[in-house]
Amino acid sequence: MSGRLPAVRPVNTQFSAGKFVKLGEKAIKEIIKKGKLPIICGGTGFWIDALLYGLPESVEPDWKLRKKLEQLESQELFKRLKKLWPERAKDIDPNNKRRLIRALEMAQSGQMVMLPQTKVSKYDILKIGVFRDREELRQRIHIRLIERVKQGMIQEVANLHKKGVSWRRLDDFGLEYRFISRYLRGLIKGQSEMLNLLEIAINQYAKRQGTWFRRDKDIQWENNINKEVKIAQKWLLDK
Repeated sequence: MSGRLPAVRPVNTQFSAGKFVKLGEKAIKEIIKKGKLPIICGGTGFWIDALLYGLPESVEPDWKLRKKLEQLESQELFKRLKKLWPERAKDIDPNNKRRLIRALEMAQSGQMVMLPQTKVSKYDILKIGVFRDREELRQRIHIRLIERVKQGMIQEVANLHKKGVSWRRLDDFGLEYRFISRYLRGLIKGQSEMLNLLEIAINQYAKRQGTWFRRDKDIQWENNINKEVKIAQKWLLDK
């Protein structure tokens, strides 16, 4: 789809936080080797924290537990995660069963990631958060969603399924893929209804993301590009 970066992995392969960290560390080394400044921008706070502060030791798959958890609905999995690992619940997609099950697997093993402010990174980091008030954020989400539809987002999902990506796998890709796949399956009646439900879900997820990032006291929040540039320039000059 136009306007999007190429995927780093084929869509039919599993991609985890651990794999993201390995690729991220490799990219950071290559960028630094070229004398450039790596910039991490996004997205899922848990994965960014994993890259900056490291993941706990690998937790071996508990197939018996997974089989048991697979029988539960996403809502019940999310409810359990909020009790066992509330910090992770703040930044996880509550409808992504695969990630919910993996998070519960880690939580029940005791291998939970500590908060960033309690850990030390091997990188020298400047964190800048772009602040938007709630109404501006809603407007930006709406505009972005409409633009993605115009760019062919619905056809993209249809093409992925034609190429062999299962509906269940598309559910795990994220909100847009989940709601569009359900619309294409007839589980949601009408494109307008699908887009309305999707926009509500995106706003809810954005709120959870904000909650996750605001707990990090090292982030400097600004809503002015000139001020953000000055913060970065001062940080670089002080190095």
